[in-house]
Amino acid sequence: MIPLHGLLWYHRDMKKIVFTDIDGTLLNTRHELTARTKAALEMAAACGITIALCSGRAHDGLLDITDRLSFTPYLVTLNGAYIIDDAGNTVSEHFFTRDELTELEAIRKSCDLGLLYFPSKH
Repeated sequence: MIPLHGLLWYHRDMKKIVFTDIDGTLLNTRHELTARTKAALEMAAACGITIALCSGRAHDGLLDITDRLSFTPYLVTLNGAYIIDDAGNTVSEHFFTRDELTELEAIRKSCDLGLLYFPSKH
């Protein structure tokens, strides 16, 4: 066991992972991935730390970011409803049933709200 700042402990063999939001966190106010942020992500990945990019976006909405990286991150998309590992395998997925969508649509209409639907194809 190795102490970190005297408060936290971790074992040398423990897997390390960083979960980070995209918009307003990794991307600056102009929605850009800066060279400094990209270098930090790539350095962490090169040290064996798994990087997980988290977003409310669908998988396709992250490709402009992932295509610029020298490694393949985990993707936690659709606010956690669909998770893909660094090999492109589905780790977890949760989609609404037709009945649940029908109920959500009724609520949306009664409250005059907008609702964005994503098809089951990722």
